Amino acid sequence: MQDFLSTLKVLREHYRNCRRMRALLARYDSERLRNLYWYAMTIHRAASLSGFLRVATAYLRRARQNVVANYYGAGTLYWAAPHGDGLDAPALTVWTCRGLETTPWHANDDVWARRLAAGFDAILADYRKVEQRRRPNPASAVDVDLGRWDNIFLTDVHGRINAEFEAECRDTYAVISDFPLCTNFGFAFFSETAPDTHIKAHTGGSNLRLRYHLPLDVKQPEHNRMRVGKEIRSWTEGKVTVFDDSFDHEVWNDGQTRRTLLIVDLWHPSLSDSDIACLSDPLFNRFGKID
Repeated sequence: MQDFLSTLKVLREHYRNCRRMRALLARYDSERLRNLYWYAMTIHRAASLSGFLRVATAYLRRARQNVVANYYGAGTLYWAAPHGDGLDAPALTVWTCRGLETTPWHANDDVWARRLAAGFDAILADYRKVEQRRRPNPASAVDVDLGRWDNIFLTDVHGRINAEFEAECRDTYAVISDFPLCTNFGFAFFSETAPDTHIKAHTGGSNLRLRYHLPLDVKQPEHNRMRVGKEIRSWTEGKVTVFDDSFDHEVWNDGQTRRTLLIVDLWHPSLSDSDIACLSDPLFNRFGKID
């Protein structure tokens, strides 16, 4: 009986969220949003009655879940495998805007990259204050087949500042305070790979963002590499790297020293202010998820 009531509660809340989503999309109608997919469905279809029934059926059948989302503590009602290999175009993952112009690697000369680079010394000093509190990335069990990948999340899955690090990382928060942070679909965090680490090929959850890397500690750049799409590049301390992590990518640290980055997810520059206003609504953060 308890399981039935819990299931009913989950589906009732998702039905309400579908109605809210339809109203939200009606206020912010645009070609971009009409081409926004949630897994294998457009968000308009997913929020419709037929979409609700499709999701409800998958949930009642206990269909396969989004494993990575579960590791982040965000259970899902529905899941669909990525479409495409992510080498020549973004792989369709959780949130994909079709037709959004993008490439695996992006230029690193915009205002945000320059400001990150200018904050290098202060950001590195902040990291040194908290580095002993790093923890394995929640997705390590899926994505890491050798070594160790640790993170310190400065924002949480809801885009909120992590109070645990707010005092020690004050300068870092100050640098990114007015950045166009992609809070519903990304994070700001320190990322460290130990020596002899391989992060397997994978894709991020959305192409609505660009991922900015500020390399803080890369003593052996020749041994630290990342492939995005079909091209492999290395990091240089203080030089920002910008890429679209909805493309297939993997990481190697086969050196003898740690590699540390600050990673910040920013809205894709091709999105309009109106699109971002819509996508920033908290409803996108909880749509299709189980509390």
